[in-house]
Amino acid sequence: MFEQNQYIDSLFTVKKRNIIDYIRCGILLSKQQFDVVVDPTLAIKNRDLLLLRLIQGKHYIGYKKSQYKLFNINIESDQHFSETYQLMLKEIGFDIHNLSYDVPFEYAYSQEIKQYIQENNLSSYIAINFFGAARIKKVTFDNIRKYLDYLTKLKPNQQWVLLTYPEMTLTLQEIAKNYHHVFVHNTQNIFHTIELIRDCSLLISTDTSTVHIASGFNKNIIAMYKKDPIAFTHWQPKTRGKQHILFYQNNINELRPQDIQSNWLE
Repeated sequence: MFEQNQYIDSLFTVKKRNIIDYIRCGILLSKQQFDVVVDPTLAIKNRDLLLLRLIQGKHYIGYKKSQYKLFNINIESDQHFSETYQLMLKEIGFDIHNLSYDVPFEYAYSQEIKQYIQENNLSSYIAINFFGAARIKKVTFDNIRKYLDYLTKLKPNQQWVLLTYPEMTLTLQEIAKNYHHVFVHNTQNIFHTIELIRDCSLLISTDTSTVHIASGFNKNIIAMYKKDPIAFTHWQPKTRGKQHILFYQNNINELRPQDIQSNWLE
């Protein structure tokens, strides 16, 4: 995805938890002679500090890292992360006003999804993402069935597209066979997911990755977040569409399908 982005000139990768590779990458990056190095992360490990120091940038901008002498410019306030990036850029002379998302696009996958939509006569469908990266954000299969029981009875003529990834596709396809108007595309990558969200009327999601994609398209959103005010401030939806938020304490499966109000689906 990064390789496709027209605004990225070079991409450097490092092997996770491999200190030798961190050193190799840091030395390689130092040859680029960067004027500014930006680290917007909330948490930083010793190996990350080593990598950043090896880059030998002239200026380092950090987020809530004033306790580290490496960073000579810091942003300390809490706001949405798009606004954090905006503040960081302002510190080096770039005054950015447009904070809308630049959603990646790949023509071949776009055409593939358009064909899938046409073949299945999909129109004004609602996309649902039941899985997040963390275990606490994954809805169990039993609860997926409960959500589909509830939603399909609530709106029997509504079309639903379940967002998936290769490891989950077959299971979701088996579940979908028990319902009318529930579809599961054989999704292979994030570009498939992006295009499915592009054409939906509403996204229901447990994970911020798809929420931000939907925000980029200004879709209506029903999102489920862990009850963490600071994290929500950082990663809440930024859509011009309608949005409804459900909060849970420790695990997504604490929520009930009935928490989704019928008028939210309009």
